[in-house]
Amino acid sequence: MITAQIVKVIPFAFRCVDEYRKTEYYAAVKIQSWFRGCKVRAYIRYLNKMMVFIQKWWRGYQGRKKFRKMLEVKLSF
Repeated sequence: MITAQIVKVIPFAFRCVDEYRKTEYYAAVKIQSWFRGCKVRAYIRYLNKMMVFIQKWWRGYQGRKKFRKMLEVKLSF
């Protein structure tokens, strides 16, 4: 008798464990995707800052070069 009752309870217990594992798995996936998204967004911000830095440096270089050329032309007269 007792074994028959246990046999009936075991599949139910496994079903509960499986449901819990699925819930835990989906929660882990959500956390991982959130974390990866944060890392990617931080990397994109970093790339954007570096891009602005390079543009700023290049435009400054071009401006100084143009200014020197303009001074040479003005002083040569």
